[in-house]
Amino acid sequence: MKLIITDLDGTLFNDKGDVSEIDVYTLEKLGKKKIFRAIATGRSLFSFKESIPRNFPIDYLIFSSGGGLMNWKTQTMLETAELTKEEVVECSNILMEQDIDFMIHEPIPENHKFFFYNSGCKNPDFKRRLKLYAEYGTEMITENHCYKPATQVLAIVPENGLEIIEKLRVSMPDLNIIRTTSPLDKRSTWIEIFPKDVSKGHTAMLLADRLEIDPTEIAVLGNDYNDLELLEITDNSYVVENAPEDLKERFMVVASNNDSGFTEMVEQLI
Repeated sequence: MKLIITDLDGTLFNDKGDVSEIDVYTLEKLGKKKIFRAIATGRSLFSFKESIPRNFPIDYLIFSSGGGLMNWKTQTMLETAELTKEEVVECSNILMEQDIDFMIHEPIPENHKFFFYNSGCKNPDFKRRLKLYAEYGTEMITENHCYKPATQVLAIVPENGLEIIEKLRVSMPDLNIIRTTSPLDKRSTWIEIFPKDVSKGHTAMLLADRLEIDPTEIAVLGNDYNDLELLEITDNSYVVENAPEDLKERFMVVASNNDSGFTEMVEQLI
């Protein structure tokens, strides 16, 4: 292996939001073996830096579900992507017509800031996220909102959301609509809307191209549906035991995020 990529929340992070000592040690060993280490997370750059120390032993960071790519050692931004103003308008109108709560995240690197639309429907997880990031959110005044480009639009629905996602994919075929399970209540569905060519998997391949690494020399680890395009870039794909059953049926399985599944994967590979 020349490049190992892992998801963060629910994968490298345990349920307490920590990385185990053994997984940190494994990351350090990989560095000594000259194997590139990357994290691919749905978190914004701001949120990632709030939770991970500057000296954390990785080489690259794929953040905002592929919206950005950074050289972690030099803190150099390598890739960014954003929705156009017109795409944001189209997306917002479709979501408002269906009374779906959503947030429009500013372009990188300020994408921890957002405007939000509240339909007024019962949606505890949406309110939970608003409360968590209250200082960064501004409610939309829909009649005269000033639209502009955005990193992503994030919709939250208080159910599995599969039917809604399929409708949105039909309505917005030129955008990439990614399903993920809420990291807050572990039940609601978050629907991440990006430009067509943005995903963890796409940005991972951009990184591999930069490093001149073939997919056969890449291994990845994930835990949820927003990791699917990442898991599909190579045959060396693993999920942790706490992943959904349908993902465990498709990919190799290692121990849970609470039992250092990352290290188990590396031990199988190397």
